Amino acid sequence: MSKKNKVEITEAEFILVAPGAYRAAIEDVELQPSGPDGVYGLAIKWYFKILDELYEDVVVTALSSTEVSPKTKLYSWLTTLGFDNLQPGQVIAFSDIRSWLFNKECIAVVKHKIDYKDPSKVHANVTDIFSSRNKLDQLSEYQAKKMSTWMKFRNSIRKFIDG
Repeated sequence: MSKKNKVEITEAEFILVAPGAYRAAIEDVELQPSGPDGVYGLAIKWYFKILDELYEDVVVTALSSTEVSPKTKLYSWLTTLGFDNLQPGQVIAFSDIRSWLFNKECIAVVKHKIDYKDPSKVHANVTDIFSSRNKLDQLSEYQAKKMSTWMKFRNSIRKFIDG
């Protein structure tokens, strides 16, 4: 058997990022089928690399549709990151969006989601982004309370690890 027909099995460390808000950079975005066998068309998978010390270089993901309208996550996130020239009927090459987003920094809000197929699995997913820490001050009272709980939890973990 030739070397190119072999796969090396390695042990990987899995780190579950705690819910909270983290400085992050967009590492990549890619198009992928949405739903079983792509029945819903295409979705965009976002890869965020966390820059905060506790989870530095850990990657968390998010999904968005490919629809760009004021009510979609894609539109919201693109405009949050400064891509504000979006016009109705405009066509933008995905490769242009991808290269424009590469290494863009933001604040990524991470929440946990239980896998519906296997409830023993928990996933950390990005559910929202902000352009900077200053934007966190503009949260609604409800959002701020939830964020405060996450931040306290994250800070308690940091204190525990730091000793």
